[in-house]
Amino acid sequence: MMDIKVFFFISMFGGCYVNSARVVPIGAVEYFCGNTPADVVFLIDSSNSIWGPDFLRQVNFINDVVDMFQIGENRTRIGLATYSSDVHTEFHLNENFDRPSLHQSLSRVRQRRGFVTNTKLAIWTMRRKMFSERRGARPGVVKVAVVLTDGQSNSVVRTVWEAMKARREGIHMFAIGIGSFINRRELRGIASKPTHDYMFQVSNFQALESIKNILAIKTCVVTPRPTTTTSTTTTTPMPTTPMPTTTTTTPTTTTTPTTTTTTPTTTTTSVLELARSVCSDRQTDIVFAFDSSNNVRTNEFYQQVDFAKNMIELMSISPETTRVAAFLYSDQIQRIFELDDFADAESMKESLNKVTKSAGRSRMSEALRYIRTKTFRRRVARDDASQVAIIITGSPAMYLHRSKIEASRAREAGITLIPIGIGDVNIEELRAISGTEEDGIYYTLPSFDDMQTILAQLAIQSCNVPEPAIAISEQSCGSRQAADLMFILDSMNAGKKNTKRALAFIRSLVHDIDVDTDKIQVGLMSAECQDDETGFALGQRQQKDGVLESLSNIRGTDISQILKQMRRGAFSADNGGRKEVRKIAVLIIDGKLEEPIRALTEAQRARIHGIEVFVIQVGEDEESSTEARMMSDAPTTQHYFQVPDYAALMALKESFWAALCDEL
Repeated sequence: MMDIKVFFFISMFGGCYVNSARVVPIGAVEYFCGNTPADVVFLIDSSNSIWGPDFLRQVNFINDVVDMFQIGENRTRIGLATYSSDVHTEFHLNENFDRPSLHQSLSRVRQRRGFVTNTKLAIWTMRRKMFSERRGARPGVVKVAVVLTDGQSNSVVRTVWEAMKARREGIHMFAIGIGSFINRRELRGIASKPTHDYMFQVSNFQALESIKNILAIKTCVVTPRPTTTTSTTTTTPMPTTPMPTTTTTTPTTTTTPTTTTTTPTTTTTSVLELARSVCSDRQTDIVFAFDSSNNVRTNEFYQQVDFAKNMIELMSISPETTRVAAFLYSDQIQRIFELDDFADAESMKESLNKVTKSAGRSRMSEALRYIRTKTFRRRVARDDASQVAIIITGSPAMYLHRSKIEASRAREAGITLIPIGIGDVNIEELRAISGTEEDGIYYTLPSFDDMQTILAQLAIQSCNVPEPAIAISEQSCGSRQAADLMFILDSMNAGKKNTKRALAFIRSLVHDIDVDTDKIQVGLMSAECQDDETGFALGQRQQKDGVLESLSNIRGTDISQILKQMRRGAFSADNGGRKEVRKIAVLIIDGKLEEPIRALTEAQRARIHGIEVFVIQVGEDEESSTEARMMSDAPTTQHYFQVPDYAALMALKESFWAALCDEL
């Protein structure tokens, strides 16, 4: 059986940011990295730039990580050194062959201060001395180095040179940066390639807690499998997790490519249990998007579904903790279930078992738009839960420009997008979906057979996503989707006094809407009375103040005529309408309609032309309410509202605003 050398190099000059995130303690349960031995060496920066309690946090971090390995002479060995101006070896690989003695040695580690961060000497010592056979290193093992740093070394060029020599000798170099005083170029020079697979960055020393589990998993991933196992392929999945740039972004972790696809049972079980522990009681809303286009074979489609079912098994599913939604996409969207449909994992899996594959071209942009406007709409999304979308694709990019726009809008709305590209996919599209190099997470896999290899890592990453910086209830109406909004008044039947009340109601709504040329455009249609202003077109009033002022000068006529005019031209480009934005008409009608059949016909024609119709009926006549309800879009519970009189309109504002702005 091949042995493993794992070297954790902890220096203190930053790299990629990872926010402090609540990680559920593992407690008495130990999660071992399989039965494969490892040689693990930690190097801890102990220079003067590090406060004493922060130095101890490094030691505690090491204590937690080594508890996830099987310690023994023929299993995992641990070594540790501190460095500042000089390097001090605390203990070598051949000194502690059981967990109690290892923890005792760690408890004796003390900070050895110095004015210089001599990172190059630390790497040289690790490479030339600590991994020597005389000091307990075993031949034929994978060597892994993890570098922690909060600043810059005294010689960037020589540090990077030493790291390069270490990598040439087969040492996998992980790098962890802490804080904002970092040299990211140096950190990248230390880390193995691709750097975003081997680089962590945390915002402070307390945040080390948030990466210990994923770091242990990644160390297991680079560990070769026992030689008695049969591997079916040597192609490696490449989880890509660049670093977040601010403390409000997703906690970033990086994952390491595997060398085979066969995993010992003990490793698989322990890693999945670790993921369950991390995801326990997390408040997370997750949506799975399955590629169901013609590019994906039927068996590959069901492999996506099985992957989602396995990930659901790792989650703590309930209305108060983790909720899950799912849909499939091609050139159309097919909903499977929404976030609030099921309260337990078994119901979700049962629903997934009934899914059948559709067909068509792959429209990633439509999937991203659906996630933003439907899955995480205001009525369903929770303020105190993170929002994560896992988008699986096995298709080459189509309409890349549109995908970039939709992905950017989704991220601006606080949704973390994690694309998984399988086979012949466009890496540029995956990067565009996940975000910038600073905060994006994406995976590329050679085939659908490899999906299970990223299960635990993806679960932990999803569970570590923080809630959006701005709660959805605090986001303005129009921040999630642009729309052209036309109000239509039945002022002929309402009369002057009630028309003013209706306009006051509209003004109150506009106060809470983000009116702008790239957000919500507002228009008004009403009476065609001589010498009176009858309304204004979309975009004619580009600022909120202009809309509010115009709403003070309107009167009214027959609503069926206005509906006809609206359908024929109110949303046209000549009248300020925009392509590919949502078109909404809000009808405020008074009691009985003068020509109900005609009005109903015009409303139905408007819906055929893609105009979403909301109806607010004033009055309690049962016959007319049936007619008005038929004019509105489905579901009528969200599109039809009734009040006894105009004085009651203001009391309707909150519930109507919630329905109108649900997806905006």
